[in-house]
Amino acid sequence: MTTTKDTFLLDTNSIITPNRSYYSFKIAPSFWTFLQSEIVNGNLVIMDVVAQEISKGKDTLADWLKAIDITPLDRRSPDILGYYAKVLTHIQTDVAYSDRALALWSENSHADPWIVATAAARKYTIITFEQPNPALRTNHSTNKPKIPDISASLGVKCINLYQYLKHRNFSFTAYTNAS
Repeated sequence: MTTTKDTFLLDTNSIITPNRSYYSFKIAPSFWTFLQSEIVNGNLVIMDVVAQEISKGKDTLADWLKAIDITPLDRRSPDILGYYAKVLTHIQTDVAYSDRALALWSENSHADPWIVATAAARKYTIITFEQPNPALRTNHSTNKPKIPDISASLGVKCINLYQYLKHRNFSFTAYTNAS
């Protein structure tokens, strides 16, 4: 199954980070209204495993996501499962990754391999704050694969949330205080 190149897949950190930093619900409600609209309209996709990670927070972000009338994308789709196997095979066979890296990404509840597999299967662009590992090809293998590195091996594009906001021409609405 393929989808348009204008569909984007959210990594968990791409919504937890703004909530915990500059774009909290109290400071930037228009940001959250915009994201909700993007999700409802299908421009942004949230996977079941990402929704589960967010729900563990039992906070305003978890409540916000629960209130959105969508069903998160199920990772058990055959096309996604096929790419999930490719993701794990890549980590297993690439000397840049340790056995510990494979064990971490093999955990069913770990969202990162599912995000990469889904983006590869559906031709989505991943939105993540993760950065590629600049030391990936040194003499030492890493225990922590990064979404951009694994994505690149499968031809999947990654951008950060701010690039997405620019792509979608988002701007905060100016508010006036009548006090």
